[in-house]
Amino acid sequence: MARQSGFLNIVGPIGEYSCYKTADGYFVRKKGGIKKERMMTDPAFQRVRDNAAEFGRASQAGCLLRNALQPLLQCIPDSRMIGRLTREMLRVIRTDTVNIRGMRRVEDGFLHQLEGFEFNHAAPFAKALRCVRRTCVSRETGGAELLIPQLVPARDVKRSQRATHLKFVAAGVQIDFKTGEYVSFLDESGMISMDSETPDTIRLSGKLPAQTNLPHFFAVGMEFFRETGGSFLPLNHGGFNSLCLVYAGIPLVM
Repeated sequence: MARQSGFLNIVGPIGEYSCYKTADGYFVRKKGGIKKERMMTDPAFQRVRDNAAEFGRASQAGCLLRNALQPLLQCIPDSRMIGRLTREMLRVIRTDTVNIRGMRRVEDGFLHQLEGFEFNHAAPFAKALRCVRRTCVSRETGGAELLIPQLVPARDVKRSQRATHLKFVAAGVQIDFKTGEYVSFLDESGMISMDSETPDTIRLSGKLPAQTNLPHFFAVGMEFFRETGGSFLPLNHGGFNSLCLVYAGIPLVM
């Protein structure tokens, strides 16, 4: 794979070469490869077809989760997040011991491997919040909760010096990967001054359908703002915002 250099960057086909742009710059590669008809029918490429099918399911599963969390993800500017999430979904698929290779699915794998996934790689929630916190997902009720018993922002939150306020956000999602349907809830705190030194209790919670064999996900994070003229403006277009998947699994297998 060759990288384009110089002041003239090209996107598109040129003869037997294809020019394209990625987050890493402009590249060029030669056209070619195996014909699609052979790829889809030749027994020698069965493993390739199996891998492609499972990659497609991983991509689709990641898309469903992102759609369900979209109200919070629209404040997360990580351009590589989609690829990172797809890789993690594929790792889950490969732990499926129920189905044969090529037919393995996210919902039959070890979903707990997704826990700790940071949607903004540049601003991980685990490092931004430096105090005791508890998250709980109830197997019986479908409830999910984030509890921070004694938050002191001036002491416990890593922030940009330009941030004057923050708020905590949380979302719970139940996804049916077979039908593509999902149910979700959102919760958020009020605006909290970054300079506050008074301990405060933060509690965010919500409920999803209980007594189900569908996967549940619980994500928590922080969003940072700067107060200007009585309005709260997102800091650095959300570059310091964090969102972390703290629970992923099936709360009750029926």
